[in-house]
Amino acid sequence: MLKVKHLSKDSFMALLKHIIKDVGVRKVYFSQKEPRPDGKTTLMTSASLDIPLSGRKHMNFAGAGEIKDQFLSPGEIHFCPPMHWKNPLWDSLHEMSSIVYHPDYVRLTYINYNRLSTYFDSHSAKISYHTSIPLEIAGTSILRTLTLMADSGIEDGAEDLISALLKITLRTLEKDTFTFTGKAQKTCIQIKQYVQDNFSSPINRAHVASVFKINPSYISRLFNEQGQESFNSMLRRLRLEHAALLIKQTNLSIDEITDSCGYLSSTYFISAFHKHFGVSPGKYRNL
Repeated sequence: MLKVKHLSKDSFMALLKHIIKDVGVRKVYFSQKEPRPDGKTTLMTSASLDIPLSGRKHMNFAGAGEIKDQFLSPGEIHFCPPMHWKNPLWDSLHEMSSIVYHPDYVRLTYINYNRLSTYFDSHSAKISYHTSIPLEIAGTSILRTLTLMADSGIEDGAEDLISALLKITLRTLEKDTFTFTGKAQKTCIQIKQYVQDNFSSPINRAHVASVFKINPSYISRLFNEQGQESFNSMLRRLRLEHAALLIKQTNLSIDEITDSCGYLSSTYFISAFHKHFGVSPGKYRNL
């Protein structure tokens, strides 16, 4: 088992070096947009890599006009472009790392799935690192190329591109100079990361407080002290920005988008969307 520590830059640098040097890239699998299965899937708003480190990682994703049911071994990497779907399954023991390339930052995670459970059906990775800087421009160019390859079904050269992307990711991590100024800031960042990972589920301030074993009012105080956006404002913004992307870039129904953004009621979602954007979801789709 790899000894990767939560929020530790050094741990994740060592993990990336291990992936580049020891795991390598033998095969790349791409997610495509269609077909989509019945039931809930993970629709990514940013490009991501899923990297098995030991054992086998079970994944469902669209490819070559069908839904792939694939077990990935170390050296086999899954690339999911923005607005494409994947469905990670948790029926085989493994270690893995995921990397999410948000326009403003890179998020790296590590999971040691050493016993079968339903935990990850509704929770994100406990061990992660979140850079304070975005991926280098050379890396974003590779991401665009990989997305075009995924959509066109071209696979030749993907292994070399992913290898280069991992090295650029390591270089970005090395340049990241963010340091915590205290426990309160660290807790606030951990909460923000949790919300970014889980806003598509029906979470709220009380739920997050229970996860972190703190008082809900302390979360409000943290956000007032550490930033300019309240907890509820951040959660609402993340959900509605995600909804806007789904409306514009997919043909999902309003009910499906409601569910994908963590809302329990389509009526409430439509009202919140109209208040935020000034138009209904239907009119927004036709703009």
